[in-house]
Amino acid sequence: MRIRLIYAILATSALCGASTAGAASKVTVPGVTFTFATGINDRSQIVGWFKDAANKTHGFLRTGGQYITIDVPNADGTEAWGINNLTQIVGSYLVNGQSHGFLFENGRFTTLDPPAATSASAYGINDLGQIVGIYQDGGGWHGYVRTHGQFVTIDLPNPGPSRTEPRGINRFGQIVGYRADSIPYSGAYCGLRNFLMEADGSVTTQDHPFGIRLDYFGINDRGEIVGGALVGGISTSFLLAFGTVSEVLGVHTAYGINNRGQIVGVTQTDDPRLEDGVVYTPPGLVEDVSGIASPDKTRIPLSSVIVDNDLTTWTLGPGEEIMYAGAQVVGAYGSQILWYQGSIYVLGDDYNWWRWTGITWTFAGPNDPAT
Repeated sequence: MRIRLIYAILATSALCGASTAGAASKVTVPGVTFTFATGINDRSQIVGWFKDAANKTHGFLRTGGQYITIDVPNADGTEAWGINNLTQIVGSYLVNGQSHGFLFENGRFTTLDPPAATSASAYGINDLGQIVGIYQDGGGWHGYVRTHGQFVTIDLPNPGPSRTEPRGINRFGQIVGYRADSIPYSGAYCGLRNFLMEADGSVTTQDHPFGIRLDYFGINDRGEIVGGALVGGISTSFLLAFGTVSEVLGVHTAYGINNRGQIVGVTQTDDPRLEDGVVYTPPGLVEDVSGIASPDKTRIPLSSVIVDNDLTTWTLGPGEEIMYAGAQVVGAYGSQILWYQGSIYVLGDDYNWWRWTGITWTFAGPNDPAT
């Protein structure tokens, strides 16, 4: 029923009858004419890539209102595609005509190429460090998911040549993307099939009807999906949220969505050869909180990440490990993390609250400090 609803809206109104309400603003690197915005985290940090006057590509990170260039050393070009709440960034870089995936964290680059890959790209990363992307080997193109350093190939079944492209992954291991078949049907894009893969490996797919194309590009922890739509030759963006599809006003193609509901992508300019990055922010939200600590009384697990006054991230690991800037605080476990009156508190396994001093934990009693 959900898929039929999507196509009913697409076929009858090209998404014009259902749209988001909110504000979209440009994300453009100063001094350039071509900017792509491709990923956004809950801190409103945005990544993407741009072209300089020599037509060379460079990745970027927008944080605290500033643009920081991301260039893999000695590369012929760099593109940043995904970012998580720990400011780990993934993308691709080009050397001698060959593409390679990368992970950028703590100022260091790590190449992400599956074994036997001749070309590769990385597109999405979740808060657990799982990464999705594509690679090419002697057998063609394949998708992959990388978990704890191990690559697992993702190939959607197809009788003919095809290319499976995982594009986004959320904290629960749900992966979205699409499969592109080598021979389109009757000149339309019916050879493309979007998919949602669950953490257990089960896959839901949908073929595109004649004249309609949907590409899944991003997914957040709520299961909301964004991407690009092509209906009767007209391109637009879409948001699939809780069974309802809508157009994202001001966004031509949507590539990423965070848990605040912010969406990044591109919008066309007066010159059809050029595009600008754009971020859509739902009503009532501050567009850029990348330079702001979390609001008072923010707590995990209700929030996926907390940012303290030093703008350092606090998260819960899969085994209730207390994670500070992406690394476990030694011996620290708990079921909740609370940000209250400028301090971090943890509800420990002993059912007592403990306060972080910046160096160690001090006992704060059995009662919730914020109540």
